[in-house]
Amino acid sequence: MQPEHSRYLSPSNAPVWVHCAGSPKMVEKYKRPSTRSTESVEEGQAVRWLATECLKREHVKPTDKIDSTAPNGRMITKVMADSAQMFYDDVVAKAGLMNPHTWIEKKMFLPYIHEDCFGVPVVIHFNPETWELIVWDFRNGWELVEAYMNWKLICYAASVMMLVVDKNPANMPRIELRIVQPGPSHPNGRCRSWFVTREELTYLCDQLKVAARMAYDVSELKEGAHCKNCAARVVCPSQRGAALSAYSTFLKMDAVEIPPDCIGHELRTLIQLRDNIDTRITALEQEVKTMLYANKQVPPYSLETTNSNLKWNKPKGELKVLEQLTGVKITKEADFMTPLQAIAAGMNEDMVNLYSERKPTGFRITDKAQNRTKELLSK
Repeated sequence: MQPEHSRYLSPSNAPVWVHCAGSPKMVEKYKRPSTRSTESVEEGQAVRWLATECLKREHVKPTDKIDSTAPNGRMITKVMADSAQMFYDDVVAKAGLMNPHTWIEKKMFLPYIHEDCFGVPVVIHFNPETWELIVWDFRNGWELVEAYMNWKLICYAASVMMLVVDKNPANMPRIELRIVQPGPSHPNGRCRSWFVTREELTYLCDQLKVAARMAYDVSELKEGAHCKNCAARVVCPSQRGAALSAYSTFLKMDAVEIPPDCIGHELRTLIQLRDNIDTRITALEQEVKTMLYANKQVPPYSLETTNSNLKWNKPKGELKVLEQLTGVKITKEADFMTPLQAIAAGMNEDMVNLYSERKPTGFRITDKAQNRTKELLSK
């Protein structure tokens, strides 16, 4: 069975390989298992499934599916349904429902970029009569994603445009690359767009074609902001060299009085150095997690399970019965209080624990020696 995304040149990884030609080969050679929280990954998959499935059907909205179960086994909560509803509403407002010109999670091959480039965009709307083209991405996470210069969306938009490039009218409207991200706030809103002209998109497509070809022909590595999204950054000599160079520069700084113009320059330099060091720390932390998870010793670190907040694990009907049994009102507008709020309101903690749970969310590393020192000093 063919995978949904290219192993080597996926649009999702375009923000990395368009800047670093050596990244795909490094990832292929030194690929590491994911250290992302299982719960966050499953929740993201469930929310995307909910939004796209409802877009494929009439008279079914995401908020109608609260307390249902996604194919991966995740129960749909009100928060998850609200996130999916935001994406659903945005697509329907711009493209309508059940529109034959709207493609929902359809595998796309992108030969105009490279024969090995393919993936599954969330939603694309292309009207051949008006030449309106909108490419959506739905992000359920909390790390801000920009619509501007979003190489993943550029991959899909450029490929659709190149399929009909000979038929494009001279006055083709600007192409819209759109991000819907319900979680974090953004100056441009949770639903935000970047508009690009046909000429600009053609130029960007040429950059992608060159970068894709270089990924097979050269092995040049280049460090930068894109490193934080590269799966091979922990073994990358270029990124490691940049981080160690930043550390070396910091150690060489002397304690002298600095004039104002030099202070500004030094601050900018230190911010750039900090970014390199932070990227390196993140890479090493994930590598240590991977090694500890494989039962390898990495002194002085150990692996500790992280858990979610206390959440109800019973359906609403049983929670209403619990409210009647205890006499503690836990309904809160159209939803329920959290378990901790219910305890604060006077409900017996043991009773709450029978109706709630903390699910494992992943792992974190802890410094055993440092923790031991803190324990001794606290006594």
